[in-house]
Amino acid sequence: MGLFDFGKKKKENKAATEEKEKKDTALSKRQCDRYHVDNLYIEGIGKILDVSKNGAAIEKREIEEVKKTKIEIKIQNLEKTVEIKRQTLKEMGVMFEESLKSVDFFEKYVKKPHRINFRLERNISENDIEKDERLDTVKAVINLMLELDDPNTTVVKFKTHIEALPELEAEIIKKANSVEKAGKMDISSISNAITRLGFDEVKRLTYEHIDTKISMSNVALDEFEHYEMFGILKTAIFKKLAPLFSFRDLRSEGRSLLVTDIMGITFMADQADEKFKKFFKTPKELYSYTARVMEERTFGKTMIEVNKHYFEQVLGFFQYLYDGYLMAHLLRHPYIEYPESIKMTLSSRKLRFSYVAYLTILALEFILSSDKRSGYILLNRLKRFGMDNSKAISFLNETIFDANEMLENIGVKDKIRSVSLPTFSISMERILGKELHFSAYADKIKIVDQSTKRAAFRYEDPFFANFLIDLVLNASDYSFEKMPFCIVPCDILDDEDLKLEMFSGFDLIIFKNIDKLKEELFEEFSKIWRDFEGNVFVTYNAYSFIDFKNEKLHKILRDFIIDTPSYFDSKKVYETMLKIACSDINKEFDKDLADPGSFRDKIYTMDSIYKKSVDKYFNS
Repeated sequence: MGLFDFGKKKKENKAATEEKEKKDTALSKRQCDRYHVDNLYIEGIGKILDVSKNGAAIEKREIEEVKKTKIEIKIQNLEKTVEIKRQTLKEMGVMFEESLKSVDFFEKYVKKPHRINFRLERNISENDIEKDERLDTVKAVINLMLELDDPNTTVVKFKTHIEALPELEAEIIKKANSVEKAGKMDISSISNAITRLGFDEVKRLTYEHIDTKISMSNVALDEFEHYEMFGILKTAIFKKLAPLFSFRDLRSEGRSLLVTDIMGITFMADQADEKFKKFFKTPKELYSYTARVMEERTFGKTMIEVNKHYFEQVLGFFQYLYDGYLMAHLLRHPYIEYPESIKMTLSSRKLRFSYVAYLTILALEFILSSDKRSGYILLNRLKRFGMDNSKAISFLNETIFDANEMLENIGVKDKIRSVSLPTFSISMERILGKELHFSAYADKIKIVDQSTKRAAFRYEDPFFANFLIDLVLNASDYSFEKMPFCIVPCDILDDEDLKLEMFSGFDLIIFKNIDKLKEELFEEFSKIWRDFEGNVFVTYNAYSFIDFKNEKLHKILRDFIIDTPSYFDSKKVYETMLKIACSDINKEFDKDLADPGSFRDKIYTMDSIYKKSVDKYFNS
C-alpha cells in the first residue's frame, strides 16, 4: 500500500512540476486581452489607459495613493466595483468584481491607428485582361514549355505548339539548314527539322528562344536592366533549387510559371505612365512591396492578382500551382494583404513550390540587384540544405556559370557577375533599438525559440506586426533564419480540410489572420497546433475581439500571446516604425519622399506611410 501511495505522490509532484514549468515559460499571464481606449475617464481618479474583460489600467491625476482596496467607479454608463491590485505614483491597476460581458463597449471606445485608402486612378477589369493582344502567343509559349519536359510528348504535339510560334519555327528550320547540319536537300517543314536536329537540340533551341525572345521581349519597362539575364538566370536558379526541397517540377509547370510571371506587370506597364515604368529597374523593384502598392494605386489590382486571373481563368494554366506563387510573395513580404475575393487552396506541392519560388526571388535580388539583405537571408536558408556560406556561394556561382553559358549560346555578350559573401547581418536590437517594449518582445521570441515553439502575435497594425515577424524570421538572434517555413493566409483559405501531412518538410508554419479561419477548419488547426513537431505561429487582429467572439480559439492561444509593441503604449515605438518605414521608402525611390514629420499629426498604420508616399511620388 505504501508503494502505491509513494508512486501516486511522485506522479502528483511531476504534474505539479510540469504545471509550474508551463507557467514559468508562458508568454502571457493574462486571462483575457487588453484594449487601448480613448476618451474614457474615471471621475475623481483619471484617464483609462487600457481595459480588458476583467480590469483596467487607470492613469491617476492625483499623486497620492488611493488608500482603499475596493472602490466604486463609473465607466460611461457602467457602474463597477473594482479591487485595486497595484499602484504606482501615476497609475493603478484594478480588477472588476464582475466581468464586462458586452463587446459593444470595447468596439465603441477602442483606439485604432489611422489607415489611408487610395482614390484609385482606374480599375483593371477581367474584360481588360481578356482583351490582351498577346494571349495567343503566351498560350502557345506555355503549352510548348509544358511539353518540353513531358516524357510522353510526341513529335506531332511538339510540332503543333512550335507552329503556333512562327518566329521559333523559322529559327529551328534555319538551324536545321545550317552548314553543320545540312543534308543534300533543304528542309522547309518543322517535322523534318525536328527529325534532323533531334529532340534534345530542338528542346535546347526552344528553351533559349522562350527565355530571351518571348518572356522578356515585349516588356514595356524601359529602365529594366538585362532582360535576357533575368529570364535565363531565373530558369537556372529554379532548376537547381527545386531538387533541394524535393519539389518535382512535373512537365516544367513551376519553371513555366516563374518564367512567365512577368506577364502581369508587362500588361500593366503597357497602360501606365512613365513614372510607373521607371520604378522597375531590377528584380528587387519588381518583387518589392512598394511595387504592389504602386500597382494597386494605379490599377486597383496587383501584378500577382492580375497574373492569377490571366493564367488560371483566361489561359487555363497553373490552376494546381498558382496558389503557391501567392504564398511565395507572402514569404518574401509577410505584410502583403490579398483581397478576400481571391481564394486559395493548399497542397503539399503548392507549399513546396512556394518555398522554392521564394528562394529563387531572393537569389535574383542578390545576384542581379546586388541586394545584400536578400543575399544574407538566402545564404542562411541554404544552410538547412547542408551548405555553409562557402558552399552556398559556390552553389550560386555554379548556377551563374550555367546561366552565362546559355547567354553565350544565344550571342549575349554581357555576363552575369559572380557573387561573394555579403557583408550584412540582421539584428533585432540594431534595427529596433533598446526601447522597453521592443526588448520585451525580443525576449519573448527567445522563449518561443528555445522552449514553447508556439506564438500568437496579436496586433493593432497588421503591416507592422508582419514586418516584425519578418525580422524574427531572418534575424541572427534566433534559429528561425535557417528553417523552411510557410505562411497560410487564413482569410482567403478555401479548403475543406487542413491536413497535418501537407506540411511535411517544413520547420515552421505561420497561420496569418487565424481569427478569420473558417469554422469548419478549427479542429484540424487545433490538431496542427497540438501535434506539429516544429514551430507554429499565428497572427490575429486585436479588433476581432476573439476573447468575446471566439472563446475556443482564445483559450488555445491564451498562454502564447505576444502583443505586437503598440504605438499607443509608447511614442518611441511609433517613432521607430516611422523612421524605418520612411528610410526604406526613400531608399527604394532614391529620393526624399517620406518625411517622418508629415506623419505626426495622427497615429498612422505602416502601410499608410507607403500609400501616402507612393501618392506623393506620382503627384510630384
